[in-house]
Amino acid sequence: MRKNKAALLCAGILGASLLAGCGEVSRLLPGGESSAAEKETGTSQADRKPSESGEMPGFEASAAGSWIPEEVPRVLSETKPSEKVRDAIIYYFEVPEEELADVRYYYNYADLDEDGTEEIIALAVGSYVSGSGGSSALILKNDGTIVECLTCVNSPIVVWDEMVNGHHLLALERSGGGAETEIVALAASEDGIYANVSETETIIDPTTLTGTAILCDDLTYDEEAEYLTLAE
Repeated sequence: MRKNKAALLCAGILGASLLAGCGEVSRLLPGGESSAAEKETGTSQADRKPSESGEMPGFEASAAGSWIPEEVPRVLSETKPSEKVRDAIIYYFEVPEEELADVRYYYNYADLDEDGTEEIIALAVGSYVSGSGGSSALILKNDGTIVECLTCVNSPIVVWDEMVNGHHLLALERSGGGAETEIVALAASEDGIYANVSETETIIDPTTLTGTAILCDDLTYDEEAEYLTLAE
């Protein structure tokens, strides 16, 4: 099952085998709404500004993402439920009905290839889709087509100003599975498929980063917190 390949591989030692079950998927899911409609009618926290220190309100120095330079803007995930994001996660990871309420999802828009149309980066969090190395993410086209799955993802993700093969590099923290914690960059191939977190050999100095940090939410589980789940 796709879910087992994503979650179980994240639980082990990071290696090339993490690529199993993740890659390009050409499938248009039904029920996808337009990005413009979501942005016009939904409530987003993406316009929240960092404080003078460069951190979002509520971020602690030791919080996830403390490696991001102060001058890099940080945005929180969208708050409006997205049917196309939900459907993509349920479909790809084969999430059973009894697990829907326990899987949270976070998503942001980013124009990864500067073609004027934003892609969606969606992070799924929960025991069914996560492991000790991180959680699972999907990159979607704006119409809901699943482009790629990334495993062992730790947010936030910086959409770097630097581009390779016509696509922005993605920078994030790699940790867990007995590996040393480090900041790595994911580059896309000419076909627009990004290297997985486990396979990239590009370790970077985060102080050189420019761009925008997305998915900057506090992912610590809190029963009182408001977040999106697959049950919605």
